Amino acid sequence: MGDMQRRNLADVAAGDDSSGDYVLPGLPEISWRDEDEYWRDNYSTRSYAIADRGYSFYRTAYQYGVEACLKQHGLFWDDHVESELARGWQRARGESSATWEQVRPAVKDAWERACGRQVS
Repeated sequence: MGDMQRRNLADVAAGDDSSGDYVLPGLPEISWRDEDEYWRDNYSTRSYAIADRGYSFYRTAYQYGVEACLKQHGLFWDDHVESELARGWQRARGESSATWEQVRPAVKDAWERACGRQVS
């Protein structure tokens, strides 16, 4: 892994990426600002979205899914990936009160959107 890639992933994992743009060599740039806007506009159309939960309930899950895809690029969502993400949710959720069961579909949705754009 190159220094640029390692730094970007470390920054993202630590929550220190102030730009919101995630760049992996050889892959398209993914901007969290763009993803945030996309999910803010579209979350309510998803079958898992519950009417009394606003976007802020799902936002951390979407960001977690995007960042996890970028860290694990090349992997498909499977039982192993899901169990790793489930274990990491407690830490990744920050101040969110959402449980893994509540946000799992949103994390997967964001993962698949981000990873789908990486497939050549």
